[in-house]
Amino acid sequence: GVVVAQDDYPLPAESYGCHLSVLPADLPNGDYQFYVTVYDWQTLEPLPVVGYPDGRVPLDAVQVSR
Repeated sequence: GVVVAQDDYPLPAESYGCHLSVLPADLPNGDYQFYVTVYDWQTLEPLPVVGYPDGRVPLDAVQVSR
């Protein structure tokens, strides 16, 4: 439930956009979830998403172990 990294990018005007997100090198072992949220650029309020009342849509999960 703790945010360990956050990247903010504008949505692409055309086609698809990809961005590389880098996790901290000293991230403790554990399971981590990636989410996407789209914000209104004027108010910075999350836009509503059906099925996700907080606007956070899960994308993928990773497990860190050393």
